[in-house]
Amino acid sequence: MDEFTVGVLIEWGFEELIDTFKDEEIGKDDFLSLTELMVKELIPKMGKRSSFYSKLTRLKEIQIEIDFQTLYPGKDKLLFHKFDVFKVKLIKYIDKLNKRFSLQDESTLLSELKTPSRLGNDNISVLKLLPQLFQPLTIKLDKKRKRDGKHSIWRPSKAEQADSFVLFIPDVAELRNVHAQKIEKAVQYGTTLQSYIIIVDNTDIYAVINSIYYKLETPLKALDVCYKSYFALNLNYPQESEQIWLFIQNYFFDTTLKSDKHVLFVKTFINDLKNM
Repeated sequence: MDEFTVGVLIEWGFEELIDTFKDEEIGKDDFLSLTELMVKELIPKMGKRSSFYSKLTRLKEIQIEIDFQTLYPGKDKLLFHKFDVFKVKLIKYIDKLNKRFSLQDESTLLSELKTPSRLGNDNISVLKLLPQLFQPLTIKLDKKRKRDGKHSIWRPSKAEQADSFVLFIPDVAELRNVHAQKIEKAVQYGTTLQSYIIIVDNTDIYAVINSIYYKLETPLKALDVCYKSYFALNLNYPQESEQIWLFIQNYFFDTTLKSDKHVLFVKTFINDLKNM
């Protein structure tokens, strides 16, 4: 066990766990990789375990931020700096092109985007409307996986595309079930579940990363943490919403990579916004 692990346990007031962690040979990398199940095995008592896991989750969030800053210095605040201007441009874009959305609450979302009745409702509207601007792309499935035993490709619906980006649910009790369903669907299509955002009743906001629920203050913060996790943890974008994340990468974070998929609409959309 290294100095990092010992120092954190002492700082958090868990000195009595030092011997346990030493016996399990838990170093810094192991510490930061602890899952909820592992923590449960290490700390049987619920109260102490809950306190430890809450601190661990916060530490992992901070580590994602630090790792991203190391990889892309000077780009860690770009989303927050650009988002308000983006909302103005998005409104102009929607109005100019007379965009319509196949959503039951379309009129409410557009109204909240322009004149939010509550702080943050405009950002919620952006997260709901943005995926609707992108036409889903066809995904090549793993050669060993076929949907319904017939096809080796899959074209997600707009709803599937939107849900892989930000999932909205009405009740916090659905969190675990929804996550289990996402894992099952990923297995079905021969993919791996990647980071995503889940918002409960427009109030409780989470970034779900490697099955860890990071509860965050705002939808924008969740978007920021989720995006940075792909780079800090060397993850992939969800295939269903890859083009949306590519837009965020190119437009907000000014980042273009050789490995980026060429998506014409992403480039067109960015150019249109620049001209608004």
